[in-house]
Amino acid sequence: RIRPKCTPATGSVCSRACAFPSLSMSGDGSNKPAATSSSEILRRIAPILAHQSSMLTISLLTLQPRSQLLMQALKGDTVAVAKQINRGATLVGLCELFLSPSFGAFSDRVGRKPLMLLAPLLALPLKLAVVLRPSANILLIERVLGDALRSMGGATMAAICYADLYDAEVDARTVNEFSNTAAASGMVFAPLLSALLLRRSSDPRLPYIASAVIAGAHAWVARGFLEETSRIRRTGSDSGADGSSKKQPILRPVWDFVRLFTLSARCRVRACLFTLHCMLEGKILQDQASILQLSMDWAADLRSRWTAGFGLAMSAGGMLMQPLRSRLSEHGALRVCHLASLNALLALLGGRFWLALLPFSLAQQRRAASSAWLITETGHLSIGRGEAVGWVTSLRAAVDTVSAVLYQRAYRTAFKRGNPFNMFLLPIAVVALCEIIRVHMARESKAVVADRRQEP
Repeated sequence: RIRPKCTPATGSVCSRACAFPSLSMSGDGSNKPAATSSSEILRRIAPILAHQSSMLTISLLTLQPRSQLLMQALKGDTVAVAKQINRGATLVGLCELFLSPSFGAFSDRVGRKPLMLLAPLLALPLKLAVVLRPSANILLIERVLGDALRSMGGATMAAICYADLYDAEVDARTVNEFSNTAAASGMVFAPLLSALLLRRSSDPRLPYIASAVIAGAHAWVARGFLEETSRIRRTGSDSGADGSSKKQPILRPVWDFVRLFTLSARCRVRACLFTLHCMLEGKILQDQASILQLSMDWAADLRSRWTAGFGLAMSAGGMLMQPLRSRLSEHGALRVCHLASLNALLALLGGRFWLALLPFSLAQQRRAASSAWLITETGHLSIGRGEAVGWVTSLRAAVDTVSAVLYQRAYRTAFKRGNPFNMFLLPIAVVALCEIIRVHMARESKAVVADRRQEP
C-alpha cells in the first residue's frame, strides 16, 4: 500500500506539489493500490506534519513584530516601511524562482531529511541576529532567507516526502487534507502566540526570542523523529527498476514556464488567469494590509490577531469549496470566489479590515481552480504533469516578484494623492480582469460541448 513515488527523475518535480494542494500526486492511475486507512496515514506522516506546522510557526511568529521593528528602524516613515516590505517580497520571489527548480533535484542527491533540518538550523541565527541588532538591513536579510527557507525546507520538502510515501490517488487526497490542516494550524496559532507575547511585553523582539527557541528545539528534536523518505538514500541505489540511471542534473533552467503562454491559445488563456490569481495571493495582500494597519497605528498584538483571523478564514473557506463546487460547478464556484474577492477588497478600500475577513474565506480559494485547469490543459497537450507543475510553480514565483514591485508603486502613488487605501484599486482591477477571462472560458467550454453534441 505504500510505494515510493518521488524518484531522482521526478523528485524535483514533486517539490512543486505544495503549491497545489487540490491536485493529486498520483501517477498514471494504473495498478492503483488499495486505499490506506486515515489513521495509518496520520501515524506515518505525523512527524512530517509537525515539521511543516512548526516551520510555519517559526516564520509567522515574527511577521507583525518585524513590521513594528521596521517602523522603529526607519523612524516611523510608512512609505519607507512599505518599500522595505515589498522589497523583501520581491527578493523572496526571486529566491524561489531561481532555487525551487533545483531544490528537489538536490534533495534527491543528499536526501530529504538534511534539507528539512537545515531550515530550522539557519532560522535560529537569523532570529537571534534581529534580537541583537534589529536594523533595517538585518530585518530584510532575515525576512528573505527566513521566508525562502520556510517555503523550500518546510512546505516543499514536506510535499516531496508525502509523494515519496504515497502513490494512490485516494491516499494522496487524504495526505493533502492532513497537510492543509497542519498549515492552517500554524497560520492561526503563530499570530495568536505573537499577540500574547506582545501583550505581556511591549518589546517586539520577544517573539523573535520565542521563534529562536522553537527553531532550536525543532532542530534538536527533529533529528530523532524525522525519517528519511527518499528511496535513493534508504537503498543507496540511483537506478530504476529497469537498471537505468535516473540521476538528473541539479541545476535546472528557470525560464521554461514561458512555454505555458506559447503551447496553445487555450493554455495561454488559462495561464493568464492563473497569473492574475497569483497577484491576489494572501501573503501579498497581507503585506499591504500590514502596511496600512501600521499607518493607522494598530498595535502589534492587534495586527497579529487580525493575521490569525485571516488564516482561520482561509481554513474555513477551504472546507466550503467542495460542497460549493458540487452545487454550482467549477465555474460557478470560481464566480463566487471572484465576487467574494471584490467584496473583501472593497472593505479594505474603506479601511474595514475586520469586515474583509468574512469574504476572504472564499476569496482566497480562487487559485485552486485556475491551477487545476492549467495543469489539465497541459496534459491535453502531452506535457507531463510533473513538468507542468514545475512550470506553474516557477510562474507563480515570477508573479510574486513582479507583484511586489507593482503594489509598491500603487502604494506610493496613492500616498502621494492623499489616500493610501486607494492602492487596493489595483487588485480590484485585477479581479475584474479575472472574471472577464473566466466568462470567456465558460463560453468557450459551452461551445466545445455544443460542437461535440452536433457531431454524428
